[in-house]
Amino acid sequence: MEYQKNLNEKGGLKAGATVLFQLGQLAAFSHLFDEAFKQITGSGAAFDPIEIIKTLFGLDDEDKDKPFDERLAEAIVTRAVHDYREAARCKNHEAVKHLERFFRSDYFCLLINLDGEDIVKMMRRKYA
Repeated sequence: MEYQKNLNEKGGLKAGATVLFQLGQLAAFSHLFDEAFKQITGSGAAFDPIEIIKTLFGLDDEDKDKPFDERLAEAIVTRAVHDYREAARCKNHEAVKHLERFFRSDYFCLLINLDGEDIVKMMRRKYA
């Protein structure tokens, strides 16, 4: 019985380590793809998990005392603003509409205490 429990714990640890390693590979290759994409197109519109992870864990922040939920909200909103800027620059009207819906959504209001419509107006003035 003890042997079976020990075997299950080791198997679970091995499976967890495998998943963690694969997620690390995904993050690294996504980051490398984004860097290559920036070099080719001059734009960083691709998903960059390294930047998101740095924001989430406060590795880029001077204020490391922020709670995790605030850093998560900041990462989501920062990424949406970046994506909007790139979509507007590339004239990707479908992506712009999708992001404007996000800024006007209830979910956006939960993330940040700003009026989404004001954000959309400001983004249109600045990037359109």
